[in-house]
Amino acid sequence: RSLAQAERIAGHRGRSLAAARRALALSARFAVPNEDDWCRIELGRAEAAAGRWSEAGRVWEGALEERRPGVTAGRMVLLSLAGRASLRRGDFEAAGALLAEAERGLAEQPTPYAAAMAESLRAELAFARGRIAEGVEAAGRTLERFRELAAFADRAQAALDFARLTLAREGPVRAPA
Repeated sequence: RSLAQAERIAGHRGRSLAAARRALALSARFAVPNEDDWCRIELGRAEAAAGRWSEAGRVWEGALEERRPGVTAGRMVLLSLAGRASLRRGDFEAAGALLAEAERGLAEQPTPYAAAMAESLRAELAFARGRIAEGVEAAGRTLERFRELAAFADRAQAALDFARLTLAREGPVRAPA
């Protein structure tokens, strides 16, 4: 899984996908649910990095269908990522529901990385709904949380994704005054 992440961050999409698929296959052999979740997180991220958000969404949503007892950081990250995939297919309702579920999990088990991921979904949802000022505030909180966690690759990817969503939006896009 770490190799898949390193390859994705380095921009080697094909190698990232291959390593993520191998990691998922290996995790299935050992039946460790939390590791399986993180392998699916990385496989979906590799798909998204290759521009295949619909496939990434299927990976993350498939992982969420496997109910596990308790709240884990992996599950909360899966909720946020599945919400982001829902946004890209125009399903704002599903994205909002996934964000609400992630927030309930965070209330039960605060996890800084999962909180940053949920905040990222909140920002993207605001941008997608045309609430630019709200999106800018949530994006700023997201980037600050990733900075505090020294998750610089996640921070850079979030900034890029925020810019892409804002530029792809129809209608006037102005920075808040």
